[in-house]
Amino acid sequence: MSALTLPDVTGMTLTQAALAYAGAGWYVLPVAPGSKNPGSVVGKDWHKKSSRDPDQIAAWWAQNLGYGIALHVGRSGAVAFDLDAMTLVVIVDAGRPDIAEALRSAGAINGTRAEGDRGHYLFACEPNEFGNSAGEFSRWGEVRGANGVIVVAPTVHPDADSKGGCYRQIKTGVLTPLPNVLRECLSDPGESVDPLNDAELDEFLDKHDNPFGCDYADCEHTPDGPVNKFNRRTGDEGASRHDTMVNDVLPWAFREAIAGCYPAREAFDALRTAWDDAMAATGERHRHGELYRLAKHAAARAIAEPQSEQVHDDADQAAADTDAPRLWRATDLRPSAPPSWLAKGRLPRGAISLLVGEEGIGKSLLWVWIAAAITTGKPRPEFGIPARDPAHVVVVVTEDNWSTAVRPRLEAAGADLSRVSVICTEADGSGAPVFPRDLHLIDNADPAPALVAVDAWLDTVPGKLNVRDPQDARKALHPWKETATKTGAAVLLITHTNRDKSADARDKYGITGELRKKARMTLYAMAGEQAGELIVGPEKSNGSATAPASKFYIESVQMFDPTDDNDGTVGLLCYLGGTSRTAREHVRDAAIGREHDDDDPRDLWLYGYLTLAGLAGQEVTPKDAVTAAKDEKDISRATVYRQLDMLTAARLAESVGGDTFPKAVRWQIISAPKPGETTGETTGSRETTGETTGGTSSDQHDQVGDQPENGPVPPVVSSTPAQEPRTSERETTGEATDSQQTSPGEDDQ
Repeated sequence: MSALTLPDVTGMTLTQAALAYAGAGWYVLPVAPGSKNPGSVVGKDWHKKSSRDPDQIAAWWAQNLGYGIALHVGRSGAVAFDLDAMTLVVIVDAGRPDIAEALRSAGAINGTRAEGDRGHYLFACEPNEFGNSAGEFSRWGEVRGANGVIVVAPTVHPDADSKGGCYRQIKTGVLTPLPNVLRECLSDPGESVDPLNDAELDEFLDKHDNPFGCDYADCEHTPDGPVNKFNRRTGDEGASRHDTMVNDVLPWAFREAIAGCYPAREAFDALRTAWDDAMAATGERHRHGELYRLAKHAAARAIAEPQSEQVHDDADQAAADTDAPRLWRATDLRPSAPPSWLAKGRLPRGAISLLVGEEGIGKSLLWVWIAAAITTGKPRPEFGIPARDPAHVVVVVTEDNWSTAVRPRLEAAGADLSRVSVICTEADGSGAPVFPRDLHLIDNADPAPALVAVDAWLDTVPGKLNVRDPQDARKALHPWKETATKTGAAVLLITHTNRDKSADARDKYGITGELRKKARMTLYAMAGEQAGELIVGPEKSNGSATAPASKFYIESVQMFDPTDDNDGTVGLLCYLGGTSRTAREHVRDAAIGREHDDDDPRDLWLYGYLTLAGLAGQEVTPKDAVTAAKDEKDISRATVYRQLDMLTAARLAESVGGDTFPKAVRWQIISAPKPGETTGETTGSRETTGETTGGTSSDQHDQVGDQPENGPVPPVVSSTPAQEPRTSERETTGEATDSQQTSPGEDDQ
């Protein structure tokens, strides 16, 4: 017979194409529409029913013109290298350009996607010369030999709509002989094992059901061993799910099941759950059909390999080779070392830091500004960054377009792009990674990065994790802590605040407070008072004093020629100077400024009420204040508590709990005398009594002594109360008169 050929079937119907393949030397099988199963039409023993007979082929397609076409590879005298990667470059990058070049030399290639290199690379060999063991090629895909099939054009791909699948002919013609470099990839022909069929797999799972248990003394093997290894290799190390399952954990589990350690079906069900979880983590649909196919191969290997006398030794060795925790002597661990900073007081090395802020204020420009300094070695002493050798930065960007937003910002900031690495799937910067699955790209980066910036972190969290749940939040964050420790990098995770109007920055973490707990450092970003201003400073700092916040402004830099669509400018962060307040104080003061209204008498009432009570030596409970507010000013309970928050944040009032249970809480002005202390006639000082109790001064008289009958006029609570301490207001109160002890607000009723 003439040489095996992949014929050009362009424009042919499925029936015509099936006949053309048979005429070119292929054994053909029909497959049901939407299926890849070679037995979906002909049933059991399909490998004996493939045919080159034109009459048989015509009869099959006469039953259904929509049947797909499967080629029986090994029986036809071919071997197919099924590449799962979208490009051959991944093989080159793995250090095997010889394998990639050998695949390119194929005389016939059947594609499985509308574009790219993914598909079947076909080579001629002796019929059934090779089984389906992929050997070294398993890093990048599968091999189809004896009892292996491939589905070919013009069959409609089952994943055409969901994943862009498409059977197409990349290269047609005579199959070239199998190159030696590919032959060497494959295991020895005598070691290859043909897979079980469906019925044989079910029989295998039912047979090895652990009826009498394992004879090995003290056997503690469970399916958890293979499952944990699958999760570790595919999650932490980024190994192929397919390769790990078929070449490692499934044969391991089935060997232990044969030895009686546990039921085979229990192990298979546990690994199927792990497989489904791995799919869900990447947003892929469950592919149980593929897993069953892998199980048929793995079971055949387990049956053919030595069993009970070796299984425990093998499993114990496998367990020993993992990264399982063990007891270490403290003296054997890493020695003591002081904290190391990428930006002193702001970005620790080997730890997680958060950058939290509202949307649209320009906080992404901060990591760009830092990256520019790190990649060029230029100092930013105002932000704790000294002059040092240029270092590398790894970035993940999900919210902004790489070419139109992120790259121009880096260029405007003066970053050395040769020292910036971006984790994505496509050359245009799209295709966000999923962590922790892809953390190995950072762990193994060479050179190791000094800074890792993830903007925005939430977009990279697996969909199965609900980060509002504290446990899931920890699961999502902990791998980053491990990566930071391994690499020594400063890991900066960028996320948004929520819409809470609290004056406490700790209430404003967008997703969960667990973010703040897990991070060693949190940087809080907020818009300044002036347009284009950005205030950034530590909100939480473990191991160092909280530094004051820094103020920046955002300058528009002309990067492109203006058009009707865009002015061509890019934002550039410029340092303005330090502030006298921490980030937390800035948040507090901004909240007070928003809430306080100098023209609303309700915003002054509580101060006056508490001041009068303090001068009278009266204890004020929340109930007292709420009742009085309602009776005198028709002020709601919520407003009273809001007023107290404002006064407390301004350090003008305080809430004090008693020693009894339940605690009797009282409210008081900080400078007012406490109940039971001397008032009026006796002059006191903080040095002897802890509170001012004495006489008046001219300043005091202005604030207290010369008041209308309805009570004192309290000092105005500024929208920025923390700039300077009000000494006269906090340390003096003046004398109380009878008129000053009346209820405030009577004339306003």
